[in-house]
Amino acid sequence: MVFSSQDLGVIHQTNTLIPAVHNLTRFIMDEAGRVYASLRQWLDQ
Repeated sequence: MVFSSQDLGVIHQTNTLIPAVHNLTRFIMDEAGRVYASLRQWLDQ
């Protein structure tokens, strides 16, 4: 399989995009978990 420079550019963009999306998803999940925990604590009082 032969890659052109354009293909390599797309592959590079995808490789840099995936970790960014992964980190963003993890951040959102962490924040949601934190908000949910504090909400539960507030409701339990």
